[in-house]
Parts: sequence; structure tokens; C-alpha cells
Amino acid sequence: MSAYGVQGGNGVVENKGFAAAGRAGQDAGPFDPFNSFAKMGYYFVQNCVNHGRREGGRGPWRNAQDRFLGVKFVIDGELHYGWVRLNVDGSFKKGLLTGYAYETIPNKPIEAFDGDPNPVPTVFQNLLPGSLGQLAAGYSGRTP
Repeated sequence: MSAYGVQGGNGVVENKGFAAAGRAGQDAGPFDPFNSFAKMGYYFVQNCVNHGRREGGRGPWRNAQDRFLGVKFVIDGELHYGWVRLNVDGSFKKGLLTGYAYETIPNKPIEAFDGDPNPVPTVFQNLLPGSLGQLAAGYSGRTP
């Protein structure tokens, strides 16, 4: 499972190659390390001759509850910061977007907080790429 900044200038906060699983109270802003592509985690299945089948998952978003993904994106040529709040299962096959927010003032950091003005209980699975602006307009990203 990965997080992408699909359009030029967009990105997600990363930590050591992974999309950072932030907590309430953390800022997203110009001093954070952003990347246009970061893994949220991975799930593996191994078939071992002596030990049978082995499954597992690794990464900062495994079984994440109410964690924040810091984002940056461009609106009319100006950079904005925001966050999306997510719950992700242990297999990285299913998640729940529980809220989002972005700063309307360009280049101003935003704090991730629990008192979310935009609750969006949306289950995501096999999504198509989309933007925060599309999400605000009701885009689900689901395949038809």
C-alpha cells in the first residue's frame, strides 16, 4: 500500500521511505520531508517448505487507528498543507478515511487535530488516483 502525490508539486510527509503515520497535534508544513511517493506498508505471504504458509505485514500504517497523513498540494500555483485521518487494517487491503482538512492560506502549516470539521467515513479499497479537491467534491475513487 502506498501514498502518491499524483500531480506535480504534491506529496506526503515521509519518514525513512514510509509515509509518516502522524498523531493528533503534529503539524504538516514547509519543514517536513515530503515525497511524491511513499509506502504505507506491505503485506507478504511466504510458502515455506518446512513451516507451511506464513503471512504478515510491516510498516507504520499496519493496524493504524486515527493516524494522520500529512499532505501538500498545489492550488492555483500556490502550495497548501493538509492532512487526512485514516484507519488501516493489518493486511493493508482495507482502510477507512475518517476525516481531512487543509489550510486555505498558502504556505501556512496546519495542525492535525481530532476535532475534525470534515468527517468523511469512506471505506477505500482498490482506489483510483484522486486529489484532495476531488475528495472534497465527493469523489470516491472507486472503480466503476
